[in-house]
Order: sequence, then C-alpha cells, then structure tokens
Amino acid sequence: MSVTGKLTALKVAREKRPGLYGDGGGLYLQVTARGSKSWIFRFWIAERDPMSGDVVRDTTTKKVKGRSREMGLGSSTTVSLAEARDRAAECRKLREQEIDPIEARETAKRQAALERAKSLKFKDAAATYMTAHRVARKNDKHAAQRTSTLKPTLRSNADISRFRC
Repeated sequence: MSVTGKLTALKVAREKRPGLYGDGGGLYLQVTARGSKSWIFRFWIAERDPMSGDVVRDTTTKKVKGRSREMGLGSSTTVSLAEARDRAAECRKLREQEIDPIEARETAKRQAALERAKSLKFKDAAATYMTAHRVARKNDKHAAQRTSTLKPTLRSNADISRFRC
C-alpha cells in the first residue's frame, strides 16, 4: 500500500500553484488556475468479462484493461485534510470490495431521493407544484381554478404513491 500523509494542513493552505498534489493512497489536492482547491480521490477499475467475471487482458501486451476514475471529495475550504483522508479511506475500503465509490455514492443519493418521495403526501406535492408553476398561469383566476379542481383530493392526506400519472 502506498504511503499516506505526504501533505500537511499548512501545505494545503499555502499551495497556490495549479496542479495535483498527492497525499498518498489515491488522495490528491487539486489546485486550479484560478486558485480554487478541491480534494480528489483517483482510482482504477479493471474491466471484467461479463460472462465469467474474470479480468480482461490485452491480447498482445497481457496488461489488464480498465479505466482510471476521479471522485470529488469536496472543496478544501469545507473539507479539512483529515476529513479528506477519512473519505479517501472509505473509498479505498469500497475498492477492496470491488465496489466503485462513485456508483455507490450515486446509488445512495437515488435511495435517499426515493425515501423522500415515498414519505411525500399528495397534498404537499400539489402545493409545491402549484407554487412553482404559479408564474406560468395566464392569470389569477386560472390559478384559482386549478387549485379548486384539486381541493377534494387535497383534503385527503393520501400517500402520493397511490396516484398514477
């Protein structure tokens, strides 16, 4: 395993030159030309045969085929060096289990959004929709008509999953 801890908090704060500065273990401080700083976790994913699950190798060089990926861990203004190291360690644990950390994060986001949607009541969804689209109405009378059409449904505290579009 590679050495971690090459960067210090002072180096992170003082670094102004654009580039990637490695801390070890796939964690990098990225400094842009404009001076903004962010944490990046770089890793590599081997290509696998869909049938057997074996690693795919190039036929001539025998090198393992795959691709490099970069995952943003946050801005250095909001994520400290210690937090970035912790997040990178979590990503390395996922990689040991052959899980793509980017895909895992996206799956977690989708799951959280699904849970929020499941707990949403029709009444709340309709109110949010009406507020967001009030500007698109031709006039106040039209908005009032739309709201009055939904009133019988809005009185119930029904779960939104019951309704189909």
